[in-house]
Amino acid sequence: MRLQHFISLLFCFFLLSCNSKGQLKSGTFVHREYFTDTTAWGIDYAGVMENKIWFRDSLIIVEMKAIYDSTSFNDTGVYRVQDFLFFKYVFFDLKTMKCQDYLTFSDSAKPICHYILPKSSTFFWSFFPLESRDEIRDRYREVPDTVLDNVVYKKLTRTFQERGNSFEFVYYLDKNKPQTILHLNRDLEDLYHEYSVFRYDVIPLRRVSSIKISEMKMLSKELNENEEKVMRAWERNLKTTKMPLITYNESSKTCGADMRYRK
Repeated sequence: MRLQHFISLLFCFFLLSCNSKGQLKSGTFVHREYFTDTTAWGIDYAGVMENKIWFRDSLIIVEMKAIYDSTSFNDTGVYRVQDFLFFKYVFFDLKTMKCQDYLTFSDSAKPICHYILPKSSTFFWSFFPLESRDEIRDRYREVPDTVLDNVVYKKLTRTFQERGNSFEFVYYLDKNKPQTILHLNRDLEDLYHEYSVFRYDVIPLRRVSSIKISEMKMLSKELNENEEKVMRAWERNLKTTKMPLITYNESSKTCGADMRYRK
């Protein structure tokens, strides 16, 4: 049995460094990501990746998972099972860009790593707008609205090329969902102030049968008592820890749950 590889987050969060008027100040979300046809992407696992996210003001906790690969043998031959298992929790403060990793969700848990992120695109997050409004308008194309589960969504598309491959990104914007510090696409929400991006699809243009879907679902508009206790304790740990402050690249090599599975 082994962990095939680790997933920090397979999606990009575009996070605000401060709250704007009308934003929720705390709550919980779940991020879901799955493929409609994994074979077309050359991926040999299936299922839904779900990561829970807690936030309050500038503080965020992200649950991270990894792909667990188990192979055994039976009368019919090789039996292979792949699943998404817990990897770690990452706690960070957008005001300081400092992060700590934890292995249990508890107010008594101790951090296993203490590091800082640069104010640029890294760790699968981008903390500030990437493009000007004119560039955003030029890159995205509005298409007719669509209806999913009896809800009308604004729809935009964008074509992206990487290493000779072309992909179409399709974004679904919801006018009824509240704004938070968590964004699937910060640029679009800056351009369309009344909307939140709740889902986007990635379609490889050479393999149109395969679609990667990423979506955000709100679970609660506030933290419960236990979640608030954890948030306060981890905020205190971030301020009082005696652990050395290192870079994210250093942290990925020297600390974290992945050390237990490294070859």
